[in-house]
Amino acid sequence: MFIYKQQNPWFESFKIQKDKDWPWIENAEEWSELVSKTLKGVLINNLVLLPSFLFIGALLNDYEPDYSFSLDGLPTAWTLLWQNYFCLVVEDVVSTIFHRLLHTSYLYKHVHKQHHTYTQAVGICAEYEHPLEYFLDGYLPLTISSALLGNRMHIVTYLIIACHRVIAATIEHSGYEFPFEPSELLPFKTSSRYHDYHHQGNINGNFGGGVVLSDFIMGYNKQYYAHLEREQIYKKKENSGKKDKNN
Repeated sequence: MFIYKQQNPWFESFKIQKDKDWPWIENAEEWSELVSKTLKGVLINNLVLLPSFLFIGALLNDYEPDYSFSLDGLPTAWTLLWQNYFCLVVEDVVSTIFHRLLHTSYLYKHVHKQHHTYTQAVGICAEYEHPLEYFLDGYLPLTISSALLGNRMHIVTYLIIACHRVIAATIEHSGYEFPFEPSELLPFKTSSRYHDYHHQGNINGNFGGGVVLSDFIMGYNKQYYAHLEREQIYKKKENSGKKDKNN
């Protein structure tokens, strides 16, 4: 929140929805109420639900570790890279399926609408989710992808990937489109702008969870790319109009 509150011109130059004020500026009273609910939801998800899911998972697995704990088998940079990307692609498939499911009428109204309280995403809302959504779209994607690798994945790799997912989700929901975010270099990676468009009201598209592959195959991002084309056409006309005036 420190970065947001500073209203630094350099950071604000990367703001996605430049035509809208931040929610705490639009309505400070509503924002105070919303941020209180959000903090409560995020803390419950991370401090109550997540440990519960991990405990149940261990119980179902007879407390046998899924991952390697070998000191001799610490991951190399290459292993970290390919396993991270493998998980990212699998997570995208799983997340797209569940995210699309959460946009069905009943589940959107009773579950997913909580997350869509934010029509202009800010970092804190990344994990502001109903418990069912937190399980389906927050916990299961990485759990399934890492389970496919089994003990080929080292616990260190798992922890690094898990931390990266939290950081990436926060940046994705930041409301800023930073051009220097390292993971953006990965092939087919989504961006903050990609997901922010979903929050703006495009509730029937851009469901992907990390890469655009599933959205592209299913045709869920056609509306987004059509929107980008219209934006480019508008900018060209605007720049052309400015040049004509200067001449």
